[in-house]
Amino acid sequence: MSKNILITGGAGFIGSVLSNLLIKKNFKVTIIDNLSTGYLKNIDKKAKFYKNSLKSQNKIHNILKKNKINIIYHLAAKIINPRNVKEKNNIINNNITQTEILLRAVKNTYVNKFIFASSAAVYGRKKGLIEEETKLKPINIYGQTKKKGEELVKKYAKKNNFKFA
Repeated sequence: MSKNILITGGAGFIGSVLSNLLIKKNFKVTIIDNLSTGYLKNIDKKAKFYKNSLKSQNKIHNILKKNKINIIYHLAAKIINPRNVKEKNNIINNNITQTEILLRAVKNTYVNKFIFASSAAVYGRKKGLIEEETKLKPINIYGQTKKKGEELVKKYAKKNNFKFA
């Protein structure tokens, strides 16, 4: 069983809850977070922590290799809110460019599973039940970047032979 997990955005609410749960189940957890919205106090002392963004493919690749990471939970993203709606380039950089850098860094590592945190925003203003097969129609930059992230994960999973969700 894979025991070495990387969580990007692991100092945020969801990432910290996930890391605590995995640590209790005896997984070795490594966290990368730039602390732009997460908090150091959220990180379990048993987790290995790198205060880092996802801007350097070489740094990420080295972290993956050094920690023999098998599974990545990619939770790091810039969300849309009234303050950053105008920061289109920042959202694109965080949610698309840095996701692709992370995916490129996976090549020639131990990673065999990649879990990508997408968003219901990829479906737009869909009424009624949303299912996995529902057509994607994002209506804002956040939804568009998450849709592109999903596409990148599929592309790199095929290219580098890892499973994804």
